[in-house]
This record gives sequence, C-alpha cells and structure tokens, in this order.
Amino acid sequence: IPAYYQKHKFFFDQVERWLKENKKIVYVEGNHDFHIRKLMACRFPRAFAKGDLIVEPDFWETEFEGKQWLFIHGDQLDIRNLAYQRCRKVIRSFLAEQIANHFVTKKISDVVEQKIRSRSDRKIKDYSVISEKHVLNWEKIVNDLKFSNYSGIVFGHSHIEVERTVDNLAVLNNGFS
Repeated sequence: IPAYYQKHKFFFDQVERWLKENKKIVYVEGNHDFHIRKLMACRFPRAFAKGDLIVEPDFWETEFEGKQWLFIHGDQLDIRNLAYQRCRKVIRSFLAEQIANHFVTKKISDVVEQKIRSRSDRKIKDYSVISEKHVLNWEKIVNDLKFSNYSGIVFGHSHIEVERTVDNLAVLNNGFS
C-alpha cells in the first residue's frame, strides 16, 4: 500500500490539506478505484471515523441552495455499453473487492487497466466525433432515466466535459473521472 500512496502522492497530499482546513470530503468511487475506501480509512483513520471523510460506493445526494443534487461516478449511466456493464458487475462484486484488497497488487491492476485502455484507443480514432456522440447519448440516457427528484446531476467517467440542461435538470461533467 505505501507504494500506492507514493504513486498518487499529489492526490493524498491534497486530501490531507483539505482535512487540515476542516473541509468535509465526499469521494464517490469509480470503475477503477473500488479499493479506495480501505486506503482512505488506513491513511486518514480519524477523519474517516469522524465522518469528515466519506467514501460512497455508488452515489452521493446533497442539498445545495435549496436544490437536490446527485453525484455519481458516471459508469452507472454507461448503459448502452453492454460489455462494460458486464465488466462493471464483475469489478464491483464482493469477490473482486476481496481479491483487490488482499491479493492483487496495484501493479497488476495498472496492467489490466492499460490493456483495456489500449483496446479502446484502437477502436476510437477521432475523439472530437466520439465526444459529441457521447454527449448526445448522455442527454438521451438522462432523459430516459427521469432524475425528477434532482435539480442537477454531476458525474465523470467519460472524461468528456458536459454542461447542459435537459428538462430542467443540470447535467454536469467536468471532464474528469
């Protein structure tokens, strides 16, 4: 685990700075960081125990300025990619979590992630085209799922920046996962 902290030193240092500034942090897990809960609890045990650092596996809901907001990683919305949805079920299973936490090193996880990424890169030649297509897909999915309880939904996953309003719902993606 110390090697993982060192590899992602900037991230963990930033979390530590925010905690020292008495900021509450909510982290919504994504498709490659389902092991982060254990890492955060080990690295910041007091903040984790006090509730100043929360790791949510699927989503986080909050009220801001009288409006309800939903924060998700975004891989939940990738419903048209059936291969990814099958993969998501496997990597978010209890068995995968146990393997990742007890047996598989981060190095092996990095190799698997790189293989998946390189296969995707070979399939996608023009990211500007896929970006607009992806944004239109998100709009359709958001419409289909009817997030009527929320004023906005914030997500990542696609690494494609989105700032749209769909049926009075703010749909935001900062372009990061």
